[in-house]
Amino acid sequence: MIEAVEITYRLDRPLLAAGEKARARIGAGAGSGWGVQISIVLAAALFVGLAYAAARLLGPDAEATVLVGAGAGIGFGAALLLIASANRRMRRAVLAQEKRRGEVTARFGPAGIAFRSGFGAQDMTWAAFDAVLPIKGGTALLSGGLVYPFPDAALPAGLAPEAFRARLEAWREAA
Repeated sequence: MIEAVEITYRLDRPLLAAGEKARARIGAGAGSGWGVQISIVLAAALFVGLAYAAARLLGPDAEATVLVGAGAGIGFGAALLLIASANRRMRRAVLAQEKRRGEVTARFGPAGIAFRSGFGAQDMTWAAFDAVLPIKGGTALLSGGLVYPFPDAALPAGLAPEAFRARLEAWREAA
């Protein structure tokens, strides 16, 4: 029987960002960061460019096409900017909550994970988790659209991150 692992950690911005990036990489939940913002600008530019091209092809009587296309592009870009802004606000709210939560102790074992923190206790079975992923500086567990990142620095001495992930995956698959 593989022994349980207990870690104590605080969730910080880089670890949360790494977890979100891993979640977005496999398509679980919304993307974040510069990739989304660049996509917003490119999508808006594409709409405006297409409207301009349509107007050039249709001639001088196509002013309405340009206006509609440009308006659609600007509206689309504005909507995506609002979504990106909402994602940033959500990330700030999560980090503020984690600051209030303080230190978290997570005990991983064959039955699941037992969390203890300033907010109380929560036990989760392995059935709640969809994937175990390596992230920069840690390991992430995915549960639907949620990500649970854990820092490598909190692992017990002698337990390599790869061995930790293998243990988690074995427990998850056995559940």
